[in-house]
Amino acid sequence: GAGDLLKLSPAKTISVIKAAIRLSLDLEVLYPSTGENDPGGLSRVTPEAVREDGGASFFSGHHHRLDEEIKFQIKRIQGIRLAP
Repeated sequence: GAGDLLKLSPAKTISVIKAAIRLSLDLEVLYPSTGENDPGGLSRVTPEAVREDGGASFFSGHHHRLDEEIKFQIKRIQGIRLAP
């Protein structure tokens, strides 16, 4: 359940994302809506890259439900875990 989700500091969140990329694992990310086609909530994402942009940290990945590449702002992530 969502109780296993971790609300981590941005630095720890980045560590989890980088570990998932290195191990080729999916993530479950609790994130507010990214736009009208996305209700937000818990999403399964295959992470691809972490980058800095204008002082903010982002990661990009394949959002399974939307079937598209999405850019997530690290500080807006409400919870994260390696997908089971």
